[in-house]
Amino acid sequence: MSLASAQTSCDARQIFQSTGGSSIKARVPVAYEWWLAALGTTDTNFCNTTSSVIGVVTSTPTCVSKSGAQNMIGNVEEWVSDTASGLPTGYIVGVDSQGTPKATQSSASSLTALYSDDYVLGGSGPMARGGQTGDGTGAGIYAVRVNPASNPGFRCVVK
Repeated sequence: MSLASAQTSCDARQIFQSTGGSSIKARVPVAYEWWLAALGTTDTNFCNTTSSVIGVVTSTPTCVSKSGAQNMIGNVEEWVSDTASGLPTGYIVGVDSQGTPKATQSSASSLTALYSDDYVLGGSGPMARGGQTGDGTGAGIYAVRVNPASNPGFRCVVK
């Protein structure tokens, strides 16, 4: 699914409030919102990062963030509405205050272990977060793929 299709799907969803019957539109999250929702997700050993099979969101009950979001790491990477501009490719060695990778290096090391050996496939363009099946330790809350060739999934957040 393209980012535009994900945004259209979220735009089409209306979340009805229990009182008053009014509705609230939804949208694809920005990278910072996605990162906040993913924080505290257990080690990638508990997430679908090594399998070749994509599972439903609840298929890995041990892959849960502090906020209760399931399978944000591995399984399928997920669209965020931000676009990258010159994001470097490599293992992450530094992030900004909003969880976006800012510095990488070409191989895993004790420094990249601080970011769970998460990986960035950089460049400029639309971004997907979290990694996918088969990414192994490269998947994680800091992982980013710019211009993903696969079919990322998406989540909607309330506006």
